[in-house]
Amino acid sequence: MERSFLIALEPSHTLNFMIYLQNIYLQQKNAENRKFPYLQTNAIFHEDFEQYFKELWMELTEKIIGDSEIDSELFVCQKDLFYNRLFISEGKDNKEVYKYLRLF
Repeated sequence: MERSFLIALEPSHTLNFMIYLQNIYLQQKNAENRKFPYLQTNAIFHEDFEQYFKELWMELTEKIIGDSEIDSELFVCQKDLFYNRLFISEGKDNKEVYKYLRLF
């Protein structure tokens, strides 16, 4: 009998970054509910961040499931995908979110 079930243990950089952005958003919404990594930033999230986050999460998940090799490309080369949907503008504070990732 041929095996048809496969479990992958590779963490997704793109989906981890999405969780990172969500944590920053939640911290701005409620400063007492700090999430790791805690980051003080003035990033300006879109008014409908939660809805756009869900939609982007589903889109990214489908892309990664279809081709796991695309994960790094999404995270590194398509930064605008995140900024255009989740942030109000491409301001300096929004771009600094990527800069802080080097610390972790």
